[in-house]
Amino acid sequence: MTAEWIAIDWGTTNFRAYLMSIDGVLIDRISASQGLLSVAPEGYGEVLSALLKPWFLEHGNLAIFMAGMVGSQQGWLEVPYISTPADIQQLCTAHKYVYLPQGNKAVITPGVSHRNSSDHPDVMRGEEVQLFGLASILGVRQFKAIFPGTHSKHIDWCDNALSKFKTYMTGELYSLLIEYSILSRGLDSHSQQHDPEAFKLGVTSGYKLPLSNALFSARTNRLFNIVADESVHSYLSGLLIGSELNDLEADETVFVVGDEKQSELYSQALVTLGYNTRTVDVEQCFLSGMTSLYHIYNTQRELVK
Repeated sequence: MTAEWIAIDWGTTNFRAYLMSIDGVLIDRISASQGLLSVAPEGYGEVLSALLKPWFLEHGNLAIFMAGMVGSQQGWLEVPYISTPADIQQLCTAHKYVYLPQGNKAVITPGVSHRNSSDHPDVMRGEEVQLFGLASILGVRQFKAIFPGTHSKHIDWCDNALSKFKTYMTGELYSLLIEYSILSRGLDSHSQQHDPEAFKLGVTSGYKLPLSNALFSARTNRLFNIVADESVHSYLSGLLIGSELNDLEADETVFVVGDEKQSELYSQALVTLGYNTRTVDVEQCFLSGMTSLYHIYNTQRELVK
């Protein structure tokens, strides 16, 4: 199978590259812990060339398509956000180019911004490509999706476009609480085990109660032996996810796109609260979205090998 192009997801902590055929078939992959924050601003081109050197030696200077935080203010080159409603054609008209030391160019896709009902801005970078890939996989004009992570996204797809979304700092709050709050004081993090019942209890409590009140129950339930010491993290995770899902607006199947562990937790929480849900592999969505972008650029002859 002939390699034609490279898809890259370059975030703040991780680098992932995918060697692709013209039809979007995955040929090879590279993963590295060389996220953007570990690279000096003037060194992005050299680092990328070094990471991709084996592919360049075998296949030549392939076209490169990058998404994610590489296009942020903290990345290689800032690519301004496009506004909702946004479709994939709009994403293709707002890209920017960077050049590698050997001369081949790489396209960086923009992120998407949205103004909520209170006129506050919200943003995403990287999830929009995964969403366009999910839409291509599902082949429907309207659906609701959750992309769990450090900053979880609830996304509405309507009339073949990203119509609106909300961001929740669920993952980051969880990390802060288990590292620095009284709720985890005296706990051995290595003894923590996933406890489905404690997690479900947390989900229902977080769904019903104001978040700051629900969080204190992680302390009191431990004090009164309702939640065992080794299950506190499960309960906290459930509280935060349940609180997030209290804001969910959905009366249809909710699609969950994330890594295996996060997707399983969100699926359990959604089922606990009575929602229909289906998980879709995040890498599959990303590559589907990037393949759609590649075909559009190829048709427009804007980026060639």
